[in-house]
Amino acid sequence: MDEYLEGARKLINSKPGGNILTKTRSNGDILFYNQSTNEFAVVTKDGVIRTYFKPKEGIKYFKRQ
Repeated sequence: MDEYLEGARKLINSKPGGNILTKTRSNGDILFYNQSTNEFAVVTKDGVIRTYFKPKEGIKYFKRQ
């Protein structure tokens, strides 16, 4: 569990740009995607991690969100 939380925190604290892509949903959730590591995370507007994983479809998954 510690590795999961550490990975999620590292991604959501990354500076957008370069390999780090971000989007904001209408409900305020912020989506993060690291193109080089294929990591995806969603954080609420209050900073609570909703999910963190490596999508099978990579960037295609991120773009569909």
